[in-house]
Amino acid sequence: MTQQRDSSTVVVSDRNGGGNGTNIALAVIAIIAVIVLLWWLAFGPGSNNGGGGGGGNPSVPASVEPSAEPSAEPSVEPSPS
Repeated sequence: MTQQRDSSTVVVSDRNGGGNGTNIALAVIAIIAVIVLLWWLAFGPGSNNGGGGGGGNPSVPASVEPSAEPSAEPSVEPSPS
């Protein structure tokens, strides 16, 4: 008994010509975009650098005018005469 075998050759060709360079460029752009996004979330305007709770506004100390210290002796103004 004889066996017949069908043999076929499969040829795979790259029709784009330079697809690998494009894929690498897209991968680099995607990595940079992820790094920028992580930086934005960690250090950008949405971050809470001050710690603690509260709103997004930084705490600003109220301006207080210095009060006049009472003197040890009362000041007496001369009366006009």
